[in-house]
Amino acid sequence: MDRDDTGLVVIDLQEKFLPVIHNIKGVISNAEKVIRTFKILKMPIMITEQYPKGLGKTVESISKLIE
Repeated sequence: MDRDDTGLVVIDLQEKFLPVIHNIKGVISNAEKVIRTFKILKMPIMITEQYPKGLGKTVESISKLIE
């Protein structure tokens, strides 16, 4: 893996999806760890949201890490 060609994409970790994601606490915890690591390494991070008006925004703990 080349640092200059690597980025993190966090896809659709939105409020309305939470009840149907298996082991959501673990998923969010792992996402937070990876995001923190990418921030320390100053590597790019992108978060996507699908129809936030209807499906809710990205989980607050994740979106706060990106601010």
